[in-house]
Amino acid sequence: MLAAAKQRYAANREAARLAAATAASQTFGIEIQLSGWTSKASSAWASQWIDADRRSASSWDWDAIHHAYSRELDRFDLAMWSGERLCGLALATMSRSIITINFLEGDPRTDCPLQGKRAAIAVEAAQNYGQLSGRRFLRVQPIHPRLETLYCDIFGFTLATNKGGRAYYQREIP
Repeated sequence: MLAAAKQRYAANREAARLAAATAASQTFGIEIQLSGWTSKASSAWASQWIDADRRSASSWDWDAIHHAYSRELDRFDLAMWSGERLCGLALATMSRSIITINFLEGDPRTDCPLQGKRAAIAVEAAQNYGQLSGRRFLRVQPIHPRLETLYCDIFGFTLATNKGGRAYYQREIP
């Protein structure tokens, strides 16, 4: 039974990534590949991003993140590529009716071909996975106030808070 669940989650992740990559490539007119967190992604993160000028507020230790979430069978890990260039990383977790994008970071170099597109790609891919997994809502947490216009006005999220007072962006998955 566990093996079947692992296989189902893996198939859903691949289908979600493929659909999002196809849509993003067509929308943006750039060849985009999406994968999970792999040894290739880990190596690219270390060699391409570590020494770049990363903003401390949104700079994550991706090896530690993936190690911490590696036992969650239904996690959604995402690596965004343009050729051999790692352009973005994201990780989402699942709860009963919600998929939450907990971590999202883009290539810190200013010449990234997916600059300004990575959040849209992550939202599309996570939403696809949420649909395939039967979730009703997509959340982004933690919030970044400077991105409120992007998430609320462009992506159709609403700003909400949980019982503990933590804010998040949320929208229903169609």
